[in-house]
Parts: sequence; C-alpha cells; structure tokens
Amino acid sequence: MRAIVFAGPSVARDEVEAIPGVEWRPPVSQGDVYRGAQTSPDVIAIIDGYFEGVPSVWHKEILWALSSGIHVLGAGSMGALRAAELYPFGMRGVGEVFEAFRDGILEDDDEVAVLHGPAELGYQSLSLAMVNARKSIAMALEAAIIDRPVADSLVALAKSIFYQERQWAQVFTLARANGIDASALAAFESWLERNEQDVKQQDAGALLAQLADLMASPIEAFRCDYEFAWTVLWDGVVSGDSGCSPAEGDDTRADFDSLVLDELRMDPRLYQQVRLRAQFKQLALRDAGRTRLRVDDAQRRRQLGKFQESRGLFTRAQLDSWIEHNDWTPKALEKALEHQQQLLALVENLGDVDRQLLLEELRLEGSYTALKSRIEARRRLDLSSFAGVDIRPPQLLAWYFESQLGESIPEDLDDYLSESGFRDRAEFYRLLKQQYLATLAIDAEKQ
Repeated sequence: MRAIVFAGPSVARDEVEAIPGVEWRPPVSQGDVYRGAQTSPDVIAIIDGYFEGVPSVWHKEILWALSSGIHVLGAGSMGALRAAELYPFGMRGVGEVFEAFRDGILEDDDEVAVLHGPAELGYQSLSLAMVNARKSIAMALEAAIIDRPVADSLVALAKSIFYQERQWAQVFTLARANGIDASALAAFESWLERNEQDVKQQDAGALLAQLADLMASPIEAFRCDYEFAWTVLWDGVVSGDSGCSPAEGDDTRADFDSLVLDELRMDPRLYQQVRLRAQFKQLALRDAGRTRLRVDDAQRRRQLGKFQESRGLFTRAQLDSWIEHNDWTPKALEKALEHQQQLLALVENLGDVDRQLLLEELRLEGSYTALKSRIEARRRLDLSSFAGVDIRPPQLLAWYFESQLGESIPEDLDDYLSESGFRDRAEFYRLLKQQYLATLAIDAEKQ
C-alpha cells in the first residue's frame, strides 16, 4: 500500500513519514495532484497548499484522481477547503476546519492561509491562522477567562488584520486601542501562554491517524458515482504533462493555461495591456485584502447581471456555454466578479479620477490623436440646419446603444453613467444630442 501526503506548516514531515508506506511532499500547488496520481498511489492526502503567488491545486485534478480509483483525503488548510468543495464527489474531509467550511460556517480562504517560511525551515508558520485564533478565543470563553462581548471583539479584530500580518501581538494592540477591558485582556494573554489552540495541527493529526488505519489493511480502489468530463482544458493538461515534475526534466507545460499565455506573448501589444491591467488588479486586491473589503450576495448578483448583460448572455444556457468555452467554472467566474466588485469599491473610495491622469493615459496609450481628430472634424460641420431637430431621450438612447454601440440599453442607466464618468443624465443627453446631430450632418454631406 502506498500514499502521498502534501503537507507544510500544519504538520512536520517526520510525522508524515513515520507512517509506513507514506511519502511526504511539499505544500500542494496546481498540477501536483495530477503528477502524484500518475504514480498510482492508493491514497492522496492534502493538508497544506499554496493560496497565492503559485497557482492553487485545481479541483479537476482531484476529481481525476478520484475517478482513477485513488482515495483523496483533506484536512487542516488547503485540504479542508478542497474537501469541503468536493466531498459530494467522494473527497473525504477530516476535522473541525473541514466541517466548518462544509457547513458554511467559514467561507474565506484567509481563515486557514498563513505566511510561512521556506522548505529549509520546515515551512514554519510566520503568521496566525484565523481558525486557530477563533479556536483559542472560543476555548477561553468556554473556560470563563473572557466573556462573550470580549470574545466577539477579539474575533472581529483578528479578522480585520491581513492574513500575512496577523499575530497575537497585533490583536492585543488593536484590542487595547479599541478600549477592551485591560484586565480581561491580561487574563486572556496569560491563559493563552499555556492554552493556545492549533486546530489546523489537530486536524492534520486526525487525518494522519485515519491514514495510518487505512494503510494498515488492504484498500479497495475508490469507486466514484460520476463520469469524469474530459474537457479541452483537461486535454491540454494531459497532453502537456507526462507526470514528471519540472525538476525531473519535464519541459512541457503543466496545463492549458500556460499554452494560452504563450500564445498571448506572441501579441506583444495585447500582452502588455493585459499584464498591466493584471498588475494593477493585483495591487488593488492586495489592498482590498488588507482593508477586508467584503462583497455580499446582493453585490454578487448585481455583478453577475451586469456581466451577462455586457456579454449578451441572457439565459442560463448561454452563460453555461460561455463558461465552458472559456475553460472555466461557475465558482471561478463568481470569484472573478467578486474581485471586480472589490476593485469598484476601492475605486469609489478614491473619488473622482484626476483629469490630467486620464489625459496622460490617453496620450501614452495612443488614443488621444484619434479623439482629437474626431473633435476637429465635428467642429468643421455646419449644424445650423439641424438646430430645430427634436429628438427625445428614449430615441437618443435607442440610437446610441443599439445603432452605434450594438448593445441593449442598460437596465440601470444611472449606474452606467456613473461608471462612464457622467455627472448626471442631463450632461449625458446633451453630449448624446451633439453626437446625433453631427451624425445627421455627416450623412447629409455624403448625399
């Protein structure tokens, strides 16, 4: 019998390798489960994994491992997240963290994400996991060290700290600054020295205990009750990866996404535009993470509605088809739209954009001269004969959106105008009428 365990900060390597037949591997990233499954283990267990900077383990590769007869277990950190998402398909979750995510009590990745050291130092945790903070605070409340209001305040303050910077010292500093009772804080801090909880480590230990039991007796191949869907993206993974890690000399791409990015690089102008937008998004989302910007269900639905409208995806079938053709998942689209909402919230906090910065970007991007030419051409037009033309706002809207832009009129016009830089409808209609009359004059000159 043979098993592979992906682990890092939550449990020591020697604890994993103490189980006969178990092979330790570093925290999991995208492609690692597929490559591990290629070696035909009986079990794959995921405890720790990467959340940012390195692509996270893909759901599809876990489903493929399950469909190949491999038992897949998860606990503690990334393993708990993926198990909560994939337990209906047969991935086995272990422990409190898994149960909290499965039951919807926890939702955010930062509950388990930590900053950790390099492999040479055993991936030692350098920040406080939110699930561990919650557990410690809950245990102190149960022991009557602190009362409910203090406990709730400590949880909220811990959650407000960016996950890479979260430490007990910062929690206590914020607690004092927010006027939480000094004697209660002193009692909790003293209690914490001997009673701090590490639920991620506890869950990892529970997983290893289950794994040891599994390895002690013959294991039948896992039987899944679904048919694995072989998509274009998955075909790219299989054809581009032989199952060997890059360190073992495999120069092929691990997944189809890499091939897409290779193709993008062959169009330098487009690549530079996309890269710059992605870099700005990365900076903004980092700020959103630090400020703990939240997106509620109403905002998610609104973003999805606006997205479907902008793409002409008016039915669920059209949306599902778009997702499939873009080699994505509904969950990934939801996450991307959540990022968009966070960006919008950050932008709103900035206030009105600087006019000179807009002009600066136009000149650098190369659109300034084209806009300038359009203005100069319109100035040369004689609009006097069209001064008496009476066109109502509904007609202007239909002309502009449907005839000029080839789009439907936005359901929320005021929201559209705000995002497009207009002060109000009056300003928009005034400019719209100027454009309409200019079009009539141009058409008249052609006749």
